[in-house]
Amino acid sequence: MSASGPPRALPSPTFCIIPWVHAFGDERGRLRPCCMTLGDTERVLENTDPAGRPLTVYDPGSLEAGWNTPFMRTLRRDMLEGRRPPVCRRCFEEEDLHIRSYRQDSNETFEAHIDRAVAATAPDGSAPIDLVCSADFRLGNACNLKCRMCSPISTKLLIPEWQQLFDVPDGHPELEALRAVDWFDGDAFWANCQARLPTLERLHFAGGEPMIITRMLDFLQQAIDEGHAHHIQLSYVTNLTTLPERVTALWPAFKGVTLTASLDGHAPVNSFIRYPSKWDRIDAHLARLQRDPAAFNCTKVTVNTTVQAYNVLSLTELFEYLFTRHAPHVVVYPRLTLLTWPSCFSVQVLPPALKALAAARLRTFVARWEGRWPDTSGELDRFRQAIDGVIAHMEAADRTAELAEFARRTAVYDRSRGQQARVTLPDLAPALDLAASATVD
Repeated sequence: MSASGPPRALPSPTFCIIPWVHAFGDERGRLRPCCMTLGDTERVLENTDPAGRPLTVYDPGSLEAGWNTPFMRTLRRDMLEGRRPPVCRRCFEEEDLHIRSYRQDSNETFEAHIDRAVAATAPDGSAPIDLVCSADFRLGNACNLKCRMCSPISTKLLIPEWQQLFDVPDGHPELEALRAVDWFDGDAFWANCQARLPTLERLHFAGGEPMIITRMLDFLQQAIDEGHAHHIQLSYVTNLTTLPERVTALWPAFKGVTLTASLDGHAPVNSFIRYPSKWDRIDAHLARLQRDPAAFNCTKVTVNTTVQAYNVLSLTELFEYLFTRHAPHVVVYPRLTLLTWPSCFSVQVLPPALKALAAARLRTFVARWEGRWPDTSGELDRFRQAIDGVIAHMEAADRTAELAEFARRTAVYDRSRGQQARVTLPDLAPALDLAASATVD
């Protein structure tokens, strides 16, 4: 929101500043508008070269080559003229559920850039790359976890289990390509990043798991050495299972650092979903950040929770933990992200009785905390709207036909990891029983 009053009027109801000011590379190094945009299934939804090949962040000069492609020009024109671009469907779906979207957050974050960006846009949708002040890079699929709802695109540790899930033989070209992802170790990518340093205001890393990528830390040292760190706000999405000591020598040189911890449940629930994470390590890292934020120059720690069938019945336990242990120093109202893929893990697969139980628990939690919410500068309204959005989404469709696939994948992961869903998540037993009976019938 503007310091002088309410938010300024946007150029159109569907406008998003991101395609003017932001560079994004996904886990495979593909150049896309942002982390929320859809792609992969339809080439029309991807930023490609004239031959139809996806553009990357790691080829020499690729950021410049991909900035004013037909794809990007059309995207900007759609936004200026009030159309909802198909590639941006996820944000608009969230907004329709009254969940605050990445588009809305970005328009607020980069509000000061909107007039300049629009004025610099040519009639065909072209815009100068010097407008770029923000970058977000998913540093491949090197990760120390293998979350149940994830895929080898984001963690190569899942490849053996995906071979079991889908009966894929050794040597399958797509999985072998994912096993070999290493573009983030190449000099060309970091040279592309270096070229953008003079105008960068925000630099975001995710993964995979960015905290295990040594080249990322080396690049931070380069930004410091070249005198650019002071004008760059760093941010990360991390599973918070590791917090390298080296960051205490690097992060204080930057304008500030914010962390988003990916937590999908409290204690055993998080360890079950985000295997093989250890809750005591995550809790210790949160406590250290809370105890000594100056050592990390960490101005904000928040939480992102992927709402799914595995955790919707126990979300309130995570909320209670955040509210009672880490308020007010950690921003306790997590962003709730609806899982839509793989659809068999969506909250919509649950049978009606479990949906009703999950909704009742969330509503009871809200009522119990009424009047004693932690004070974190306006985050409460967004959080409560997100809870309402989760319930509305859960009840909007019946995907119980996918329960059998949910149960099948659960069983494969349980066997592979020595876990038992019925023990860790006993509330899910009726759903698993229903899937089993349907399979027998």
